[in-house]
Amino acid sequence: MASRAIEKQSKRTTPYTTSRRKRSLKSPRVAYQDGTKRNVPQRVTPDSTESKSSRVLTPREQVLEAYANVYIPTADHIQTPVLKKLFEFKNILSLSSQLVTVTAGLIQTQWESSEQSTQNVPEQGQSGRAKYLIGYISNILARSSMLQSNTATTPLPSFSAIALIFALIYVERLKRLHPNARGEAGCGHRLFLVSYMVASKYLQGHLQARSNRSQPNHPNSQVPDAGGPVSEEPMPLGSPSVLPSIILPNEQWARMSGVFSTPELTRMELELLAFLQFDLHVSYEDFLYHWTKYMDINQLVPNQHPIGVSVEESDDEGVVPEF
Repeated sequence: MASRAIEKQSKRTTPYTTSRRKRSLKSPRVAYQDGTKRNVPQRVTPDSTESKSSRVLTPREQVLEAYANVYIPTADHIQTPVLKKLFEFKNILSLSSQLVTVTAGLIQTQWESSEQSTQNVPEQGQSGRAKYLIGYISNILARSSMLQSNTATTPLPSFSAIALIFALIYVERLKRLHPNARGEAGCGHRLFLVSYMVASKYLQGHLQARSNRSQPNHPNSQVPDAGGPVSEEPMPLGSPSVLPSIILPNEQWARMSGVFSTPELTRMELELLAFLQFDLHVSYEDFLYHWTKYMDINQLVPNQHPIGVSVEESDDEGVVPEF
């Protein structure tokens, strides 16, 4: 009887005591409670057998990791040659009051619920809501342009115009992926802010990556000629810890919004990225199509614009200031 008791006790204690180090990632309480019923090898996950550097990421680290996968490009990123073409038109692409108005109308028409936005709402109220959204968009564009001018390593007056076109493409793509989705009345300012923020951060990541590759002491400093092959070597920007130095952090966007807190804005951003299936790529043809669709008739598509014509020569009244 004594030998059976010892054997039974050894079976009860050995699985936990002999694999305590492997199972340290699990809760000790769980290990004690069901150690007699479950086989130890089945409870050891691949992550638990890795080096000490392997650990469970905190929620903030998970967000940064998701950001890094979306916003930090590699040298062979499919978007790189497209943006290289767009960034060459630094003094041509500009914002206009028409584009701001079109942006507000597109968001209200496609996303604000028709029942909630028109039923029992006087025409004057609807007009006031549209004016509020136009004013909000203009304010965000102007304030973000000032901040981004301090972030970009090279002057790029066209940044806001390119970012806004990208944001409109994302809004249309979101509707195409979710055709039956409708927002509440007044949701336009939220959708614009998060879509424009995502587009801006996406472009900022590519701008910074391109600047790093052009530095003489940078490992990937050899920039291919126009039309040449793009290097397949990834840029050394893959660490999520470098994100705050590359793109405007959400804290600044939250202060800029004047409405949302940083956690709220981060949640909306992750929701939009998920709804877009984390695909922010825009082809050159798609950009040109939307540029000609939304811009003033006197602003030709970039590859057809006369050489030497600058933003200052535009006759538009009410152009959103560029910084």
